[in-house]
Amino acid sequence: MKTKVTLHLTSCLIFFGIITLHAQQLEVIDAPDGKHGLKVDDGRILIPAKYDDYHMFQENIAAVMLNNKWGYVDINTGNEIIPPKYQFAGDFNDGTARVALNGKWGLVNKSGKEIVPLKYDHADNFHDGFATVQLNDKWGFVDAAGKEIVAPKYDDAGFFKDGLIRVLQNGKQVFVDQTGKEIFVSKYEATGDFSGGFAMVSSNDKYGFIDKTGKEITAINYDFASDFSEGLAVVGMNNKYGFIDQTGKEVIPLQFESIYPYSAEGEEKKYGFDNGRARVWLNGRNFYIDKSGKEVL
Repeated sequence: MKTKVTLHLTSCLIFFGIITLHAQQLEVIDAPDGKHGLKVDDGRILIPAKYDDYHMFQENIAAVMLNNKWGYVDINTGNEIIPPKYQFAGDFNDGTARVALNGKWGLVNKSGKEIVPLKYDHADNFHDGFATVQLNDKWGFVDAAGKEIVAPKYDDAGFFKDGLIRVLQNGKQVFVDQTGKEIFVSKYEATGDFSGGFAMVSSNDKYGFIDKTGKEITAINYDFASDFSEGLAVVGMNNKYGFIDQTGKEVIPLQFESIYPYSAEGEEKKYGFDNGRARVWLNGRNFYIDKSGKEVL
C-alpha cells in the first residue's frame, strides 16, 4: 500500500496518508512489519494494520488483501466480515460485490454468502435486481437470489433498464423482460435502452421512438432525438429543435436553434427538461422555457 493514494469516493480522499471523511481525518497505518491499515484521528481503528493492501470502500466495507488473497472488512467495526480468500474482490454495490476465484466469477453479500455461485467466466453487478453473467462466450442473467433466469445463451447483453434488457442474438437486438421472455426483436440499425417506457431508435441516420412492445410512437424521420426527460423528449429536424410528448405529438414546435444539455458526464449529455425547465437558444439569446414552451425565469 502506497502512502500516497487516492480513494475515489464522494466523501473520502487520501492524500499523503491523510483522509478527510465527513469532517474527520483518517490516517494510513504503516506497521513495522510492512502491513497497512486505517484509523480515525480519534484513534478508532477502521482497518487493522495486518493487511498487505486495501482499496476504496463503498457502503462502509473495504476490500483488503493478505497473501495475494482478497476479503472484506466492515470499517464501522474494523471486523473482518469475509476472510481474504478471493483472487479479486470488487466494491459493494447495493449490498453485493463481485468476486473471483480460480478464474470463475460470482457475487457475495455482506454476510459472505455467495449468492451467485462462482461458476461464471464473468459476472456484472446487479442492476434493477438482476446481474448479467457470462459462460463459454454466451450471456444470461440471474436474479437477486442467484437464480438463473436465463442460462447464458446470448452473444452479448447489456443491463436491465426500465424492466427490459437488450441482448444480441445472431446479429439482432432482442429485448427480454425480467422473466426471461423475449418481448420483441428490433428491426432498426440501432436501438437504445428503455427509459420511462420508451426507447430511441435509428435507421439511415434518422431517429424516432418505440414503446415497450416495439411499436413506433413517432415516425423515424428526425435528424436528432434524445431520451425522454420529465415526460418530454427533444427532437430536431433541419437544425430546428422542439419537444414531443409520450404519444409522439410535437407539443413544443421545432423552432429553437439549440437546446442546452442539463447534464453532461464525460461524453454523455442529457437534453431536455430538468425540474420543469429547459434551456434553449433562439434569436441570439438563451433562456429557459416551461413545458408549455413559455419563457420562464
